[in-house]
Amino acid sequence: TFHPLQSLSLFALHEISGLGFFPRTPAKKRRLFENIKDCPHTLVFYESPGRLLKTLEIMLETLGERNVCVAREMTKLYEETLRGPVSRVLSVLSERESVKGEVTVVVEGGGKSRREALAGAERKLSEMKERGVALSDAVREVSQSAGVSRNRAYQAALRIWNG
Repeated sequence: TFHPLQSLSLFALHEISGLGFFPRTPAKKRRLFENIKDCPHTLVFYESPGRLLKTLEIMLETLGERNVCVAREMTKLYEETLRGPVSRVLSVLSERESVKGEVTVVVEGGGKSRREALAGAERKLSEMKERGVALSDAVREVSQSAGVSRNRAYQAALRIWNG
């Protein structure tokens, strides 16, 4: 099940690119997403609640599956944060009658080097599992040697160890 979470631990917070208010038209949104799809930085932008679902759909089409955080009404009484893969956040929001309030969207960076590092980490974790290395030892070694966060290495290791 999907639960709103407050933590942004899935995002690299040392390199953030703020995009301000997002373009209104789908064509301009697509063009912007195409231009930034290899940007390794965490991206932050504001979106109108009425355009949010379409923006997330275009994001999924152009950027692929990435982690996002949709924060609504930040610092207010009805604050809400949805975090996870864009397809899951989109699914949760699509079931609602409407989305209201001020919306901030945080998007996981997607530079090729980061994806390559994660793929390399997964290969190394698979090899370590086959050699009988303990999950915690494998996570520690891979996070230090492959250039991925400990959290990412742990998530990948869980997928590999649990089949």
